[in-house]
Amino acid sequence: MRRRLFRLPRPAGEQARLDVEEEIRFHLDMRARELEAQGVDPEAARAEALRAFGDLDRARRRLRDGAEVRERRARARRWVEDLAQDARYALRGLLRNPAYAAVSVLTLALGIGANTAIFSLVDGVLLRPLAYPAPERVVVLYEQDRAGGRRLASYPVFDEWRRESRSFDALAFAWGETVILKDAEGAKRLTGAYASPALFRVLGTKPLLGRTFTGSPEDASGVVLSYQLWTQEFGGDPGVLGRSVTLGERSATVLGVMPRAFSYPDWAGLWLPLDALPPTTPVLARRDLHVDSRIVARLAPGVDLPRARAEMNTIARRIAAADPGESALWTRVELAPLRDEVLGGVGDRLRILALAVGLVLLIACANVASLSLARAGARSGELAVRRALGAGRGRLARQLLAESGVVALAGGAAGLALAFLAVPPAPRGCRASTRSPSTGGCWRSPSRRRSSRRSSSARRRRSSRRRTASPPRSAAAPRAPAATTARGVGCAPLSSPSR
Repeated sequence: MRRRLFRLPRPAGEQARLDVEEEIRFHLDMRARELEAQGVDPEAARAEALRAFGDLDRARRRLRDGAEVRERRARARRWVEDLAQDARYALRGLLRNPAYAAVSVLTLALGIGANTAIFSLVDGVLLRPLAYPAPERVVVLYEQDRAGGRRLASYPVFDEWRRESRSFDALAFAWGETVILKDAEGAKRLTGAYASPALFRVLGTKPLLGRTFTGSPEDASGVVLSYQLWTQEFGGDPGVLGRSVTLGERSATVLGVMPRAFSYPDWAGLWLPLDALPPTTPVLARRDLHVDSRIVARLAPGVDLPRARAEMNTIARRIAAADPGESALWTRVELAPLRDEVLGGVGDRLRILALAVGLVLLIACANVASLSLARAGARSGELAVRRALGAGRGRLARQLLAESGVVALAGGAAGLALAFLAVPPAPRGCRASTRSPSTGGCWRSPSRRRSSRRSSSARRRRSSRRRTASPPRSAAAPRAPAATTARGVGCAPLSSPSR
């Protein structure tokens, strides 16, 4: 008969059942012998022992349940003790062979660390959906020529698209322009987006505070702030609604504040209504102005992308026929999902990078497996001795698995440490609610902001008194103030739209 590689253990309840049956039989036999010794007939003695014992099935179930619980606890305790013993032996074995341990742990750490770091990026960029309701139905529109080239559409073309199309719930236009925010501390250069009222409806995002543009005449003097600008420049004050702010040469009333996750276009620090621009503004009047704008739309219910594209191509051909000078070659409209416009070419590069680091991890595992096989071959004499001393095949296999597990745990811990260094968390002392999603920096809290303002004002007063008391030695040119961004301390400045 072939010898089994592993000896299968008895089921957890089998041994308990046998022990209970043996215990009950012992008590019944003892009582029956006592009665027989008193002169009772053997059959009557057996019947009397059963009657005195009581409900045999109930006692059997109660004793069996208790025995099974004790047996499971004993097996778990033995398993934990054996596991601890195997882990200690594995650690001693690895310390006796530090070269193998170091190479294996380092190889696994590099593979696991690279995969963890790249997956963190892939999860944050590709796997998580955009922060808009039903983002798969939001598209970005471009003019397209016969060769496949595309360009941003001008506002007059957008206006015709909006009036003639029936495939969208709404179309929105946004145009980027530099605005100057003036306050008591000076002027700050920001990038604003002049947007049509439908922008926030297309993206389906409700404001954190207040309201967005509704197309009413009161919107012409209003402004909607981004969460970053509200936190940095206004201290996160909920009372900012209705406050008048100076933007360039005109005043605007704060209508609302958008949530932190809303950032479209990504270069916008605030949003102004298109109605605030005079009708003679070049961006509204010229058909040949194709810069610094975005056109987004939400598909109507029951309309898919091919159907909307076919309708827009028909409209584009009609516009090209009516305006052969500017739109003769641009006879099609490209509808790109918003996710593609937000990610650009990052998605494909991240997928290729994730595949590459996955192959690196496979190569690392193959190398560690080769090292383990070579080490097991060198230990054949040790394993033979342990086998001769009574260790079973299952016990030896468990010991080898414990050694591999210790190496894997050490490599995984080192890999996570490398990934932690490659993808740093928020700076120390930075609350999750004040972390910049783009750079990981912190926005200044209102109390620190007020303290910074008071300290800077005090420094200016002391510097002014010193200059009055003792004139400078040389007439040096005044130094220009440092540039101030709208995204706060530790954050990258807002990027302006391409010119």
